[in-house]
Amino acid sequence: MLSVSYPYGQPEDALTLMADLASYYGSLVVAAAGNDGDVPYIVGTPASASASLAVAESTVPAAPALTALASDRTLDTRLQAWSAPLYRSVGGELRIGDGKGDNLDGCRALPRWDGTQLLLLGGCPAAVKARNAAAAGADLVLIGDISMRREPPALYGAYSPIPVLSLANHDLQVLLAADAPLTVTVDPAGSPEEQVAVSASRGPRLNDSALKPDLAAPGAILSAQAGSGTALAPFGGSSGSAPVVAGTAALIVRELERRGLISADPGLRENLPESLTLAPLIKGLLMNTSAATLTLPDGRPAPPTLIGSGRVDAYAAVRVRTIALDTTELNALFAATPALAGCTVTPYRDLINYVFFGRLPPCAQEYPFGNDLLRAWNAQTGSVSFGYQPVSRTLTLERQVAVLNVSQAARSYRVRADQPADPGVQVSVTPAEFSLSGAGLEVVTLTLQLDAAALTARSEVANGLYEVAGELLIDGGSHNLVRLPWHVLPHRIADLDLVRQTESQAILVNTAPAQPAAVDAFALVDLSPNQCDTAETCSDVDYIPGIYPGLRYSPPDLAAIGVRGRSLPGLNASFGLPPAPAGAVPDELVEFAVTLHDLPYRAAPYVPVGLEVTIDANRDGSDDFRLTTVDSGDGRVGLQVLDLNPADGDSGTRDVGYGRAEFQANSWILGVPAAAVGLRSDQAFAFKLVARDHYFSAEHTTVRRVAQPAVRATTNSRPVRRRLWPIRRSLRFRRRIASI
Repeated sequence: MLSVSYPYGQPEDALTLMADLASYYGSLVVAAAGNDGDVPYIVGTPASASASLAVAESTVPAAPALTALASDRTLDTRLQAWSAPLYRSVGGELRIGDGKGDNLDGCRALPRWDGTQLLLLGGCPAAVKARNAAAAGADLVLIGDISMRREPPALYGAYSPIPVLSLANHDLQVLLAADAPLTVTVDPAGSPEEQVAVSASRGPRLNDSALKPDLAAPGAILSAQAGSGTALAPFGGSSGSAPVVAGTAALIVRELERRGLISADPGLRENLPESLTLAPLIKGLLMNTSAATLTLPDGRPAPPTLIGSGRVDAYAAVRVRTIALDTTELNALFAATPALAGCTVTPYRDLINYVFFGRLPPCAQEYPFGNDLLRAWNAQTGSVSFGYQPVSRTLTLERQVAVLNVSQAARSYRVRADQPADPGVQVSVTPAEFSLSGAGLEVVTLTLQLDAAALTARSEVANGLYEVAGELLIDGGSHNLVRLPWHVLPHRIADLDLVRQTESQAILVNTAPAQPAAVDAFALVDLSPNQCDTAETCSDVDYIPGIYPGLRYSPPDLAAIGVRGRSLPGLNASFGLPPAPAGAVPDELVEFAVTLHDLPYRAAPYVPVGLEVTIDANRDGSDDFRLTTVDSGDGRVGLQVLDLNPADGDSGTRDVGYGRAEFQANSWILGVPAAAVGLRSDQAFAFKLVARDHYFSAEHTTVRRVAQPAVRATTNSRPVRRRLWPIRRSLRFRRRIASI
């Protein structure tokens, strides 16, 4: 069990490799999914490993629903599990720090106050702040998050005699900016439906958009306190949820051993296709029997990218006699390689032979990398992921689910799948009915048909990540209804071809009947060769992120760089910048377009790829400004400008809005006001662009420096909404990449 999580879990992480190896040899790895909020792809590692049972936090069933009000504004707060419970309405007039602009973090003693105390996060433990506020007489403590996270964080601390609530940063800023006294009260509104925790990390996982987390469990628990003897301390977040599931799994293992269904000595056996090993069996069983009744704080059903198959249900897991797993990859591997049926895996012997003698285990071509059997075995899970699917016309997808009757008695089954509300996604299942003898197995095929003409446009979705999900239900009678969530990310796209090219024009044709093509035109100023032609860390010309688990290196590989300028009336004033000088285009936005060679495309645009544009505004050989991408904390790519030449008048670091970058696009548009970086449209400038691995090493992989006069790129197509990018070295546009 691993109560640790690193956000935006990367497939190259060493913890990913260790979790998958442990599972391959029969051990179930239960891992915390993370507490970084409702941001797509932020679910952490090692939970993102294929074999891990990734656990999200849900609320304790009896936890009250809280309504925190600042005068007439509802605040985004989170009651800390280690603080005093809320049984009645508490609060009063709000005081910030000591009320005189000092001791804002509350790390020192506070003067008397009988209302609500607001303190800033940091400087000392949250428990110290709570004790100081309680000693001053406060009824309620708000601890404001000073980071850029969207959700109020889970804080660590010991017992507090008064309720302690963390406050989201966006509401903290409102309270700090208030010019009149505020009253803040918190009212417990009774016991609602079980909810997913507001801080739960959202999936799917990076690289292949497979469904994560796998399930949820209550996380606000009491834990033994290290070094205290018999003392207990509150413990929360998904780090508290993971032990709940690990303990449940241990009880299930004991029960299945008692029934003789699994061996106390786990591991693959000689009769591999027929044998059951601990990890996939227990993982699937717990997912199959979870209760999909969790809601979001606003009452809507929680999506599977927050809760997986739902809240763990230990009693249902003990009673069930049916298990269903997605075995698509394993089925395909055995069909293609019949010799694998004779493989044996002996953990201790395999590791000793490899580490000390360099001998490869049976069936492992490149141990531990490139082992098809390891990847296929660990891919077995209790959910069905179709991943990201761009579609310009129609597309049919299939996944196979193995249904196993683990009782001795024959059983009949009926199978059905939820039909989603989107008419562009149709679901079918075969066979719809079947019978199994004791220990019998049947493979069910779940088919998705995507129709671009009827599909909801991704641009109509708030965060740009359009998800369609449902359940595959397999009903084997009393105590044998098992469920598998299915999930797909469909994207209706244009399909552009470059049909003719001249020195001044590129003629494009969109052959997709359902989606208009939105094109942004840039002047191509440089092409970077595919670094995987020579790099030792790449498996082939098109490096596949994640193909080498444990590598601890995820190299972004620049492909093309473009630039353009355009005028946006009111731009300079909105950023507090001076007007453009005489002769220059007013309110000019300079935009850099960047694409990568990486295949498949990077799922999230903000991690692990970091981009930096260093600008020499007057071409004197000295760098003046650096434009960098930052994770804004809410799923968008933030942009910051750093002044590198204080001699010209230091402007420090300035936020300049957000870049234009979509999920699964492998391309970025970084826009900066010309006045923020000393540029003007009638003068040339030089810039250097660096792509960095910001997750592991922070080392750059490619650098390009070009001198660039003022550029105007135009298009004869309809008004630009977004962009088509990238281009290959041959200047042929990559197909099926137009965003909508």
